[in-house]
Amino acid sequence: MSAEADPLQRERPRLFALAYRMLGSVGEAEDAVQEAYLRWYSQTRDDVRNPPGFLTTVVTHLCLDELKSARRQREHYPGVWLPEPVADDTLAEAAAAPVAAGTPEQDVERLESISIAFLSVLDTLGPLERAVFLLAEVFDYPHAEVATIVGRTPEACRKALSRAKQNLAVRKPATASAERHRELLLSFIAAVRRGHVDELAQLLADDVESRADGGGHVTAATKPVVGVRAVSRLYVGLSQQIPPDLVVRVETVNGGPAALLIVGDLLLSVMQVSVEGDRIRRIDNVMNPHKLARIAAARGMKTLASGAA
Repeated sequence: MSAEADPLQRERPRLFALAYRMLGSVGEAEDAVQEAYLRWYSQTRDDVRNPPGFLTTVVTHLCLDELKSARRQREHYPGVWLPEPVADDTLAEAAAAPVAAGTPEQDVERLESISIAFLSVLDTLGPLERAVFLLAEVFDYPHAEVATIVGRTPEACRKALSRAKQNLAVRKPATASAERHRELLLSFIAAVRRGHVDELAQLLADDVESRADGGGHVTAATKPVVGVRAVSRLYVGLSQQIPPDLVVRVETVNGGPAALLIVGDLLLSVMQVSVEGDRIRRIDNVMNPHKLARIAAARGMKTLASGAA
């Protein structure tokens, strides 16, 4: 049903934006939004005074339920978990959609809140803390409305928000302009190709952290690699395994520049960096072929999973 036929369809981008940030999965976010609409259309709604609020509440609770299950599943996830990248223009626009227009600074913060690094940091929060933080800080819902949506008291929500902010203040990735991200990302890729330890070290912060999500389907470090020396050696070693026909394309992924590593018609990886000043503070490398499937399909490519089928 179109937005013209049913104005409530206009809520879909905002609902997806919330669900994707909650779950870090495009498919799960789409399922949550679809289920919310099914519930809306399948029940009597005479007593619903705020239909968008009803849909937001349903999506939030569906995501909370999914997160509780996902936390159990991730205890057994093989290696580092990173969110599914979003590169399609429509999905990127939806994921950035705010509940209301904001200042330029707020718009930048909203884009940063869908970066691969920030979504993986959000995953360290408990489900309630994550929901309260996103509703209050990213979507600008008043505290009383946040409490109504999550079904908790305002005091409980204030405490959850305080815990979330304290946690994120310690873990929140560094930020810089998109231009600086792109410059350092391209410099990093070039240095990896050349395999020079010293050149790599000059691009990395002393406490740089590298994370790779292979999902057990491809070889990847099962734990974060931390420190300029360890990360430099890691990528020098990887440089010796680079296929001669590897192509690197830089595109906007999750609100910022990212490198798509491609061989032939196979998408092997999506890599994004976090930057502070003139150094890279964090490298996130999504290699799990199942998490790359949507990006690959949108570009007429395959992944190692589909390529092996």
